[in-house]
Amino acid sequence: MKEQIGEATSILDAPATGGDEAAKERVRAGRILRFLDTPEAATELAKHLSGGQDIDAYALHMGVLGSMHRKELLPLLERRLVAPDQPVWDRYLDTLAFLAELAVSGGLMSPYPESEHERETWVEESKRRAELREQKRNAYASRLFASLASKQPRAQAICVNTLLDFAKRYGSEPPWLPNIVASLIANFRNPPVMTQRDLLEYPWTTIKRPQIIPVLRDLYSKPPQPQIDPPIEDTALRRLFEVEPAEARQILLAEIRHPTKNLRWSTLSMLPDRSLPELNDVFVARAEAHDGDDRLILRYATGDIVKRVEKAYVERNEELDRQKLPHCMSPLVFYFLQHDPTFGERELRRNLSTSGGFPACYDIGFQFLDLGRYAMSPVLERLAIEYLASPSVPVKRGAAEVLGKCGSVAAKEPLWKTMEYFRSWWKGREELLKEPVGEEGMQFERALRIALAQADAWVFQEADLQRLLGLCSSEWCRQEVAEWAQCAKAPIQVTIMPGFDGFSMSVAQYPTASDDQFRRKVSQYPPGTTFRIAPFASDDRIPGLKQARETAERGVVAAGRKIAP
Repeated sequence: MKEQIGEATSILDAPATGGDEAAKERVRAGRILRFLDTPEAATELAKHLSGGQDIDAYALHMGVLGSMHRKELLPLLERRLVAPDQPVWDRYLDTLAFLAELAVSGGLMSPYPESEHERETWVEESKRRAELREQKRNAYASRLFASLASKQPRAQAICVNTLLDFAKRYGSEPPWLPNIVASLIANFRNPPVMTQRDLLEYPWTTIKRPQIIPVLRDLYSKPPQPQIDPPIEDTALRRLFEVEPAEARQILLAEIRHPTKNLRWSTLSMLPDRSLPELNDVFVARAEAHDGDDRLILRYATGDIVKRVEKAYVERNEELDRQKLPHCMSPLVFYFLQHDPTFGERELRRNLSTSGGFPACYDIGFQFLDLGRYAMSPVLERLAIEYLASPSVPVKRGAAEVLGKCGSVAAKEPLWKTMEYFRSWWKGREELLKEPVGEEGMQFERALRIALAQADAWVFQEADLQRLLGLCSSEWCRQEVAEWAQCAKAPIQVTIMPGFDGFSMSVAQYPTASDDQFRRKVSQYPPGTTFRIAPFASDDRIPGLKQARETAERGVVAAGRKIAP
């Protein structure tokens, strides 16, 4: 038995490496310790608890909770909680609180009973245990905070991150939160790179303060290793743009001129300027060298260089054809539609009628996932309406997606007619939609209903959704539209959803990504429309929820609409 424990411990002590085989070995080692369940094996389980989200880490935590030696493990974990070398992750804190509750309660709960009377008792006991776990978790969090000064740098950084997450997850902000944030910023470079990136993504509103600015600069100029996706320097620059927009702007302009970093398109395109005329020559030089991102021309170039860009575009395509290399429709086609519509229309038609390319080549909806409104133009809207009748399903599906996201009110009636035609085509053959032959049809129907019912340029109320429901050919369509119709009943429902970094709001079936988009969508409803903001059990229970509710209320009032009591 000692040999088995020693073998399992050596596997868990080894540095974690990638790959399925290594993960399987760690799972096997944890399983050996778990099912031996001797005091020695249980102790090794407790010593190797980590913060990983993978199966092997989870198995260790479950092994501790299921051990017959829980009472002996509890003081060990409590000592390790404050040990200088012990990093304490969220899962460690949760496991410790659960273990303490089990020790007080005498073990696991019995299975859910069948009798009604016993169920009431079971539910009450479940509530009591949940409250006890929360009390224990709060007590352990306070104990962990008190031990921070004695923690080694790497362990301290991870513990600070855990406490920050704890403050966001449970109740009102604790009094020690400002000190935690200050410590986190001071030791930001100590945790693993993934943890650093996650801190910038999720609890950003908590750490967004002047002291983080030098950290953001340092992360951008000297990103930690290993490289991750998305790159941490990209996230750091986005956050710097929020707190020091003028400085971040200069960095972005320099990066567009001379790329040195692996920045995402969403970051390169986030400047508020619709165009950057001073970079026109840079864009042309890149196009002529066949060494640039065509999306940047679409995003920032003016029409002054359209002829020069067209020449470079034609030469590049001729060279690709000469080498018999496949190539898809370039985002430059949308730029041409804006600044030289005749040339742009010719190229769009040529690309959508050329056979043999990748499926994404014919799907302008797929391209718009990145490009958005920067690629839209009146000419493209006219062509997209025309392509709703294309014999190619990927072409007409993409056209529907573009019209829903970026089209004007003029696209509404053509979309209705296309949905009606789709229904007439599949009427009596609905069962075929469940077969492989109907897969493209199912996706086209989905694109049509989303384009109609979640369009940016208009709103669908309950009567519109009932009409749409009557045009559904698939059960998938009927279920989704029926759910939307419930949300659209008067008063119109506004839902506030907590996320990792603040809150998002939806209006009936419309998700919104910003306060401005929320207000714009509310204002599209007829004057006199009443909205109801979906309640939570307690606004004070979730930090920031009260402020999010007030933001929603201000948005409704600013649009001249009413709020239901």
